[in-house]
Amino acid sequence: AGGLTLNPDTDLVINPVTGADYGRLSPANLFEVDAYFIRGDWTVQGQLSWGRQKLAAVTPDPVTGELRDSAWTGLSALVAYKFTPRLEGIVRADYIRNAKNGGGLFGYTAADDRNGIGPDAAGNPEVGANRHALSFGVSYLWDLNTTLKLEYRQDFANLPVFLTHDGLYRKRNTLLGASVVVSF
Repeated sequence: AGGLTLNPDTDLVINPVTGADYGRLSPANLFEVDAYFIRGDWTVQGQLSWGRQKLAAVTPDPVTGELRDSAWTGLSALVAYKFTPRLEGIVRADYIRNAKNGGGLFGYTAADDRNGIGPDAAGNPEVGANRHALSFGVSYLWDLNTTLKLEYRQDFANLPVFLTHDGLYRKRNTLLGASVVVSF
């Protein structure tokens, strides 16, 4: 048990151990700085982020069951180059420091073993995983309204938080994704 638990009848936050009512959803504070540079075929983007949310940590206090605050910082960078007007290569790197109270991010108040959010399932529930990712992708503009995208991403964490197909937790995760984006 951990993270925000909602009473389905009242939509109020409740203590997962005692059942005490916390009231309405918890406030969040977010601060982000974004920068970008686009010249000719090159695009460079970056983001620095800091956030915290009351009563939204993945794990409650182990003694009282009280919900605790989550806090995180993150850094993201992207570099893209257009090989042709239609074909673009993209490299992206991300880092999230998320160790406080078992982890927790805006929108993630419970452990997520697909995305590597939360504590080590077999270890200390008080410490969330810090994670980073490296992505390589290509984007092809099929026509003015259709873009084809392909991405290979490698996720890493300092704790084994990625659940694999064999039921074990690992510190790495591999993702291959493809999409068709249609705009109109």
